Amino acid sequence: RLQIKNGVDFIKIAMDGDSMNPSTDVLVSGYDQEETSAMIGEIHRLGKKVVVHARGAEAVKYSARAGADVILHASWMDGEGLDAVLENDCALCPTFSLVVNDIEFTRPGDGCYPAFPDAHKKELEAAQENLAPAKQAGARFLAGSDAGFAVTPYGEWHARELEHMTRYLGFSNAEVLKITTVNNAGFVREGAAIGAIEAGREAYI
Repeated sequence: RLQIKNGVDFIKIAMDGDSMNPSTDVLVSGYDQEETSAMIGEIHRLGKKVVVHARGAEAVKYSARAGADVILHASWMDGEGLDAVLENDCALCPTFSLVVNDIEFTRPGDGCYPAFPDAHKKELEAAQENLAPAKQAGARFLAGSDAGFAVTPYGEWHARELEHMTRYLGFSNAEVLKITTVNNAGFVREGAAIGAIEAGREAYI
């Protein structure tokens, strides 16, 4: 409520993390369904959109059932989660760039080696397996690079995210162009002014 009072455009909720529970080898949601529904319901009541960080199946399921607007990552989404995503028209934003860059650029001398690249190799495999059915089912996708980390600096990796979506999920070039223009524009506040090259839009010349 304080953030909305201060004028934010959307609220991001960290539903789970990056590391698996060593006793179960799964990601556990930090909030149960009742808590998730209460948070997302209140944010929507106040007229704002909700983005969630949800890599594991449990967090994706709770978020989608509560009607989150955008689910980041969703790498281990299961069938129940996908059903909820489709039922509530939640957008999926895989953010492959952070994962791929960690795999490609982490070196033995880096402090996160080999834990991060090894973990992200597993996540990339899971994301390919679990997000492909979402594509086939017609789920709505957005493009985002998870920029802001040392390995994904702002402004340098956004275009490559489109390449990743074609390579790892099988989207065509035309499909990813639609995702990054029409679909992405539908989420942001300036959506009516962007997303297409036509009269009345900011990109029109």
